[in-house]
Amino acid sequence: MLKKIIVFFSLFSVIALIIFFDFFFNGKTVYLDDLWRVSYPIRHFIKANLEAGNGFVKWCPHILNGIPVTGEGQSAQIYYPFNRLAYYFLTTIQNINFNIIFHFFMSAVFCGILGAYLRLSIGSIIIFSACFSMSGVFLGHHTNVAMASSYPYLPLAFYFFIRWFNTGNLINSLYCGIVCGFNLLTGHPQFFYYSMIFFFVFAVIHLTLGKKIFSLASMKTFYFFCITVVIAVIISYIQLKATFDFVKTAGERSGSGQEIEFFTYISLNFKYLIMLVFPSAFGSASSNSYMGAGFYWEYSAYCSIFTIIVFFISLLQKNKSKLEINIFICVLIFTLLSVLIATPLSKILIFIPGMKMFRVHSRLLYIIVFCLCLNSVLWLEKFRNAEYTISFWQHKFLLLIGCAAVLVILGGLAITIFKDNINQKFSAIVYGKDYKTQNPITSTISEKISTLNFSRVGGKEFYI
Repeated sequence: MLKKIIVFFSLFSVIALIIFFDFFFNGKTVYLDDLWRVSYPIRHFIKANLEAGNGFVKWCPHILNGIPVTGEGQSAQIYYPFNRLAYYFLTTIQNINFNIIFHFFMSAVFCGILGAYLRLSIGSIIIFSACFSMSGVFLGHHTNVAMASSYPYLPLAFYFFIRWFNTGNLINSLYCGIVCGFNLLTGHPQFFYYSMIFFFVFAVIHLTLGKKIFSLASMKTFYFFCITVVIAVIISYIQLKATFDFVKTAGERSGSGQEIEFFTYISLNFKYLIMLVFPSAFGSASSNSYMGAGFYWEYSAYCSIFTIIVFFISLLQKNKSKLEINIFICVLIFTLLSVLIATPLSKILIFIPGMKMFRVHSRLLYIIVFCLCLNSVLWLEKFRNAEYTISFWQHKFLLLIGCAAVLVILGGLAITIFKDNINQKFSAIVYGKDYKTQNPITSTISEKISTLNFSRVGGKEFYI
């Protein structure tokens, strides 16, 4: 067991060094979108006040017309324990990089814990952890540190959820509530909300297939959800209250038209399902040209392309376990739900409790990717243990799928290179600048200083 743990951490340490090389050695960080507009300035403001001896301030007057530090939890995260410690010991850039790298490791480790409980081999655990921790949903959301921070908690919460189903011990609901409480303290409740919907759907499927929907098991399931949610709310109450007070003070959307527009903003329509397999089908992901995909991080799968291919192959499997059937159905339900939100049916789906509180429901990919990753390793484990036999024609079909996968990968690389070249030339004409300077992923802080206002607080310099 010790050797497996050493191999696991050594492998993901190397992966982290490769992915976050610029973070570790070149003093760079992400500066795209919300992170640069809000997260970096507010974190720098908090750090400056701490160094000036003012403690954790509750109001930042330098962003827009002023912003509550506690209420804007997804940018400040002052109640999230790991981030609160980071404020004391790290600079603002180190704080942001630490959050991203630390939660990358957390997502891998929590997948490892779930995989070990499901008795997967070390190879399957590594594949599961790699596909989930390096999926586009996580890597693409580095621009929203709170969302990246809340990403890893699903595998651990699901671990306690499955343990409860297998043992019936409600102590697991307490543990699950603690995990969900930390999830909410990250300052962005959307992934927690999706997790609860996922657990609810999973439970309904499990109880229905087991013909227990009207039994005592349903009542125990209700108790599980009540305990989990209550514990999570108690732990994160200080952050939730500040956030909802901020939302209420900021004003509510009025009129069904505005609600629908908010609800359907950046939905996962059918066009973007194609991007899960062909990332550059509608323009380069890294380009800010008129041919670019736009909001690419909200639609991406990255390493989970592998799990999508395995998912279709696993359709050939006949003797699925209860867990495999539940996960399989969840993939279908959440994919359908995410696509339907981009259709006129959104006027009906908006009445699902809690759904209209959030926008960008393409983030349901969070649940879809997790289910795809888990489905893939469960199938691979059966294949490894020779529990999955195939006929002659199934073997030919698998060979065809394998050849198609190779063609997809090679075609995707060719399309990417080809379209990047087009975008480079096109952007040079449109912007009169070098294409690569339009929307870089990382940069040193000095490269952006000229775009920032300069101010002081308590004798300390900071950028706003």
